[in-house]
Amino acid sequence: MKYFIFILFFFVSSITSSQEKFSREISLVTDNDLYVSSYRDRYYSSGVFLTYRQLINRKNDLLDKRIFEWQIGHKMYTPYKSVVNSPLEHDRPFAGYLYAGFGVNRAYKNNQILKTSLQVGVIGSNSFAREVQEFIHNIYDFRKATGWKYQIKNAFALNFNTNYLKTVVNTKKKYFDISWVNSLNPVSYTHLRAHETDSY
Repeated sequence: MKYFIFILFFFVSSITSSQEKFSREISLVTDNDLYVSSYRDRYYSSGVFLTYRQLINRKNDLLDKRIFEWQIGHKMYTPYKSVVNSPLEHDRPFAGYLYAGFGVNRAYKNNQILKTSLQVGVIGSNSFAREVQEFIHNIYDFRKATGWKYQIKNAFALNFNTNYLKTVVNTKKKYFDISWVNSLNPVSYTHLRAHETDSY
């Protein structure tokens, strides 16, 4: 899926040993199919992520830097055909995911990075995905999706993720490198609840 990513960064600087260093960052990232086409609003349709990161100056013999990250995110998913009335023609359900997350990024002196994160959120109508999409479509006069009444049921969601990166090859001038990346999602919990609309 092709989409344009708009990134807005605000930096708050701190001065250490007479040198200016950026220790805090606020970023806003948005993804949307509609940035490139008003007719290809499908699957991973939209995402909005507001993130705050802070560098923690706690080094040791192994650790080079540690970064704390707080994030509020919203994701939206629609089927390939989102403007048909019959749910039988939907190849995936309408769905939204609204969450708050916290993560820790650890950069080690031996060219290794370990990131752990925890997300707590909701899926279903409580994520307000339908309202967000209709608001955007009304602004730009795009076609309205007709199957949100069939979206997945309301549920509580809990996700824990781990990402590990190890630099295998790195040139002296750092023009080129090869890294090994591993991802693990040991905890993913969803508790379904009753929903007032029709579902699959």
